[in-house]
Parts: sequence; structure tokens; C-alpha cells
Amino acid sequence: MSRTETNTIQYMSRCLSLCCLLICVLAACSHRFLQEPVRVDYGSAPTLSGLQATPNPAQRGGVIQLCTTYVDPDSDLHTGLAAISVDGGEPQSLAFRATYPSGVLTLPFSISPYARPSDLRILLKIRDDAGNWSNAVSVTVQIREATQGNAGPHVSLKKMAGL
Repeated sequence: MSRTETNTIQYMSRCLSLCCLLICVLAACSHRFLQEPVRVDYGSAPTLSGLQATPNPAQRGGVIQLCTTYVDPDSDLHTGLAAISVDGGEPQSLAFRATYPSGVLTLPFSISPYARPSDLRILLKIRDDAGNWSNAVSVTVQIREATQGNAGPHVSLKKMAGL
């Protein structure tokens, strides 16, 4: 074999090797891109735990803070809806925003000014953006009469002279 033939064979061998390598890379890439995209399952409901109310005991007509820990496995709890029920009654709705897939959620809740001094069972559930409802958590809040020591600020209106 002449030197020119040898060089030609070596050149063709290198080209063939590069072509095979290129085909393998393209096949691997196309296989990767042809696979089904990863889908997020928005069917998982958030989970609540450890509901607390402060202050407890509370006064009728006052506002308490309901505080619970939440975990949202599919991270679709951005603008949620809370359902708060007192002693098994019709739930009241409260919209909220959650920034993280898990954390502490604090919601204000007004105690009726007509509530009797007693123990109220407050139940909380939340709904994520996909419409999945969480488990229910509850806390008992003691409602007490306002006394001199725990009454809210007293406002006195006096008639101003000349008006």
C-alpha cells in the first residue's frame, strides 16, 4: 500500500469514528428529550398540625390569632382558603397567602360579641389552589367575661362645653 492510500484509510477511519460518536450523542440527546416531561401531581392536600390560639382565655368580641404548622407536598398553596368553624357551626371563610411549601400559618379570628362565657371548640381546615382540603385541626378557646383586670381600653365620651 502506498503512503497516500494509508493516509486516506486513516482519514476515513477517523471520520467514521467521529460520525459514530456523533450518532451516539444525538441518539442519547433525542432519547432524553423524547421522554415524557415530569408532571407535578397537584392532587396532594396540605397537612396541618398543632393548632394554637392566643390569647387563650379570650374575651368575647375580641380577636384571637390561630396558629398552625402546615406542609404542602406539591407546593400549590399560594392563595389558600381557610374554613374556620366554631362548635360545629357553619364555617367562616378567610383567604390567605402562603409563600413557602411549609411553615407556620397565622390567621386572625374574631370571637362573637354575643359568645357566652364557655369553652369554644374551633376547627380549622385549609384549601390549596388545586381545591384539595387539608385535614382538620382543632383547639379549645376559653371565653371569659371582661373583668376590671382584663377589660379592654375604656373610652369615655364627655359632652364638650359650648357644643
